[in-house]
Amino acid sequence: MIVSDPLLALRQKVVHATNPSGFVPEARSFHPHITLARARGRADGRDFKDLRTVFANPLDFPAFAAREFLLYESFLESAAARYEIRDRFLLTD
Repeated sequence: MIVSDPLLALRQKVVHATNPSGFVPEARSFHPHITLARARGRADGRDFKDLRTVFANPLDFPAFAAREFLLYESFLESAAARYEIRDRFLLTD
């Protein structure tokens, strides 16, 4: 995967902004992604069997322009995860 310079710059801004709070950047290679679904506590993936069938072929997403990036903090609770926005980063000049 080729990562664009603006996306790498955004990553650096996020790393720089979160360092004072004690966040340590991951050592593994940066692979930008969007999480569409997560199986909580189930490694066998049964919850996603139908999804894998529907999305068996690569999807063709339309191009879009993001105006902002939201940094979330997740709280794993017994019923479900809860997410709170911690900061907003505008992506326009």
